[in-house]
Amino acid sequence: MVGEAGVGLWLRTNTIQEFRPTAVGTKQVNWLFASTELLIRWDAVITIQVFESSGKEIGFKPTTS
Repeated sequence: MVGEAGVGLWLRTNTIQEFRPTAVGTKQVNWLFASTELLIRWDAVITIQVFESSGKEIGFKPTTS
């Protein structure tokens, strides 16, 4: 994480990997961006947190450290 802004947080990354469930397993999708610094809006973070307690798979699971 690069920093925090009033509307979200800045994330530094080269590629984001998404794993989509398919009928025969999973499909990996690599998201590439023109900039290495991305603004993730708080409303998107809140939407993801709502899915975490729903029992639905949304493509990633948080890891504990």
